[in-house]
Amino acid sequence: MTEGGAAVSSFWPVLTGGGLVLLILLVGLLVFLSLRQARQIGELALRQAQLGAKAPVDAFTQTQNKQLEESLRQARERASRADRANQAKSAFLTMMSHELRTPLSAIIGFAEMIEQQALGPIGIGRYSDYATDIRQSGQHLLGIINDILDLSKVESGRESLQEDDIAPAMLFDGVRILVEGRATEAGVTLSFEHSEDLPAIRADQRRLTQILVNLLSNAVKFTPEGGRVCLKSWATEGSGIVFQAIDNGVGIARENIPLALSVFGQVDNDSQHQGTGLGLPLAKALAELHGGTLDLQSELGEGTTVTLRLPAYRIVAEPAAEEASLQQAAG
Repeated sequence: MTEGGAAVSSFWPVLTGGGLVLLILLVGLLVFLSLRQARQIGELALRQAQLGAKAPVDAFTQTQNKQLEESLRQARERASRADRANQAKSAFLTMMSHELRTPLSAIIGFAEMIEQQALGPIGIGRYSDYATDIRQSGQHLLGIINDILDLSKVESGRESLQEDDIAPAMLFDGVRILVEGRATEAGVTLSFEHSEDLPAIRADQRRLTQILVNLLSNAVKFTPEGGRVCLKSWATEGSGIVFQAIDNGVGIARENIPLALSVFGQVDNDSQHQGTGLGLPLAKALAELHGGTLDLQSELGEGTTVTLRLPAYRIVAEPAAEEASLQQAAG
């Protein structure tokens, strides 16, 4: 046997004994460590891949958040500017209304004195006619100024209601006195339709009268001679208190109704009269101040119906019904 073969023969028993087992363990350990390292490398690569995929999403989200914050900031600035502008407008209108109303009242008063010749005859009759024109023009302008001031107060939230229980008969008598003269002068028939048992109303009497006078005066203004204007009224628990000003005047095209309800909105129709564009918006604002609504329905050449609805909680219970309900509750 050669020397190399003797070396192998002498090494084999060792290899086939505990040495083989040790070798196998070493190889297994190396494989285990290799697999573990490979798994760690794989997990690290996967984590980096996930982070890399999330990065654009996070950047996009951050961009969206910044844009949203900027939009909110700009919206707050616009709201603040609008609020300051509204306050400045209200302050300006209040100041101008006061500065205009004071001299106007003097003009109207002196015109009435000349018209009535309170200090003696003025000699020429036409001067009295001119004084009448001055008084009427002054009263018209004063009415416009008062409407502007009222609308400004309502829009700015500075108007509060002085509520009381209003008897329908008293309400309608007051409205009739203020509108009947204009209707007679225009040759328009004015009528009131309501049931005798219409309940009392909890509202601001001056403001409610103002709403109804505005609606009826507007109807008279845009109704030709020989036409009719009617105020209908009823009350139910379901519909609340309803007032309808109905006329058969020139009417308004449907597409122009939003314009008629806007401040200073003037509708171009066949009427020779042009309003200031304040009556309906003011009536609508005062109706909403009472928790109610104002709706306008019209057809060109057919007439107009304006409906004022006040909520049912403004219906005042009749004394007899209230007493009966109290007795029933006590029993």
